[in-house]
Formats: sequence, structure tokens, C-alpha cells
Amino acid sequence: MSNCVYERDLDGKTVTEDEIWTYLISRGFADDRGMLNNHAISKLGGMEIPLNTCSDVEKEDVSAVIGTDTRVRVSDTAVAPYKSIVLLIMKYGDAWYRGTGFMVKDNVVLTAAHNLYSQEKECPADKVFIVAESKDKAHVRCGGKLSVPLEYVGKASDDGHYDWGLIKLNEPMSDIGVINVAEAADVSAEALRDGLIAGYPGVVKGAETCDMWQAEGLIDSYYSSSQTLDYKISTSSGNSGSPVMVIYKGRRTAVGIHVMGSVAVNTAKAIDDEVTFSINAFH
Repeated sequence: MSNCVYERDLDGKTVTEDEIWTYLISRGFADDRGMLNNHAISKLGGMEIPLNTCSDVEKEDVSAVIGTDTRVRVSDTAVAPYKSIVLLIMKYGDAWYRGTGFMVKDNVVLTAAHNLYSQEKECPADKVFIVAESKDKAHVRCGGKLSVPLEYVGKASDDGHYDWGLIKLNEPMSDIGVINVAEAADVSAEALRDGLIAGYPGVVKGAETCDMWQAEGLIDSYYSSSQTLDYKISTSSGNSGSPVMVIYKGRRTAVGIHVMGSVAVNTAKAIDDEVTFSINAFH
């Protein structure tokens, strides 16, 4: 097991929710009542991975709807597991993007590496904001530190194997809970028949959105060599970093992190021993 990571401290000087809201208001992402500007957020595109990724199939986007869009809006984001799934707003230079992550500790978010480090720009995000329960009473935090595998920075693989990362919040969010994780290798094939992906896609059924959406379906394959999962469950740009969940030991548990897709298949980084080790070791 490698413990080689790229870590970057982010600007954690803004520590209170009021200060963060003031910053987001000044950029047009929230209104003066301290609520997200849904129109502005829905206009943000997701961070994309380089177009040579998944070169064996025609590349469409980092994630894709294959066939019929089966997603439904999550009506109550304040209940488990949805309350622990967060909207990410990332700043790279003058550009802003959106993504999804999920709480694995009260101060740690697990997400896709390409939300946190751009291979195309060859740099990490300048700022990352973490928004929980964004539909109604939103809580917001700054990312204080990010961590991604060195192999991802070095482009050691283009199959999603290293496309995962962690964000440490500048202040914990202890009231929204966490999503349990399990290594995909430990989960039965029967459990993989009941997959669920929830997150913050930018477009659903042809319309821009700022809401959380979910879709269920079969996880077709687990590949132990690349530590990835394949499925045709509906996703789109902005879903990157969403938890891929199954029922494990009686509860919804994340076994993967949605990272990319094509016209033929969508893919998650499977949670493995390196991911679980890094979550426990991340301070």
C-alpha cells in the first residue's frame, strides 16, 4: 500500500459561516439572506478530466446519461444518507466549478481527485467551499487542506484508479452525520445489484438544476486490478465525487466515488484499503 499523497493547505482564514456567506454573496453565489443563488450555482459546470481519459470508448463527459435519464429529485436532503452528501464549489484562478462530495468524518469530505486537482491546469484548487443541506437551511465551510494521490498528479493511470481525494474542513459539521464506507472487495455481488448514486448534477433531463438528485440501478462490474466499478446509472457533470452506495450491514454504505463516464459506461473509483487508510490517517 502506498501512502504517497499530494497535500495542499488552502486559504482557511475565513472561518465563520457569516464570513463565508459574505464572500459567496460578493461573488454572486448567494443572496443577502444567506441562501444560495440557485440560478448562479446551476450555471456552474463540473470540473472535467482530460479528454484522453477512457480512450478506449468515445468520450462524452466526465459522467453521462446512458439511455433514459432515471434520476429523481431528492425531496428531503436533511435525512440520511442525503444530509451527509455535500455540494462543492471550487475556484481555479478566475473560474468557478461545482462538484459533489460526502462526509466520512465530521471534518473530512471524500470526493473525486479531479474536483481538487486539475490535471489539465496542473494545479490544485485555490478555494473549495463545502455546502450541506443546500436546498433549505444551508451550512457552509471552507476547505482547509486537500489531499490526492501523487499517482493522480503524475497521471499514472487514466482508468479512474487514483481519481479520489480528501478535503479537511476548516471547522467540523458535526450535525449532518457521515456516510459509512466499505471496501468494494468486501461487498457481495448480490449487494452490488442495488446501487444508489446521489449528488449535485448540473443538468437533469435537459434542464439546469441546483438540487440533489438520485438514481438507482445495477453496478455491473467490479475490477480488482484497476479498483473501479462500472454501471449505467444516470449521472452528469457535477456528479463527480458522488457516493456510489449499496446496502451493506443493514445501511446505505459507500463502496465507490463516481468519477467519469462515456457513451457506454459510467465509472467509480472503488473504495479500497488505500482509501480507507487515508481517511483514517488524514488530519
